[in-house]
Amino acid sequence: MPDATEIIRKAGDSGGWEPMMVAFVLIACIAAISWLVKVYMAQANKREDSMAARINTLEDYQRATLATMIEKTQTALVDNSTAIRDLRDTLEGKPCLLTDERSDRLVDRIATRIKDKAQA
Repeated sequence: MPDATEIIRKAGDSGGWEPMMVAFVLIACIAAISWLVKVYMAQANKREDSMAARINTLEDYQRATLATMIEKTQTALVDNSTAIRDLRDTLEGKPCLLTDERSDRLVDRIATRIKDKAQA
């Protein structure tokens, strides 16, 4: 009857435990890679959910605030253009209004009116 060392040596020589270890290592590597992919995909999904929430917030802001602001700005620009045309027509008929002192006051009044309309 062979002793234990001889049996272990024959098992090692015949490759009995080596294929098992290789299979175990391969399965462990595949499991580790699968776990890493799962963790990475979970993080990507979390980032995408966060990005979707930010995009929805920006779209709501655009619909609620910017669209209204654009309409008010367009109205103010039309009113401003009309006021400037009327002022030009008035000044062409009455050039005495363009003296330095009166010009400064006139520019201040126009700027105040434009500012008031823009804020309204």
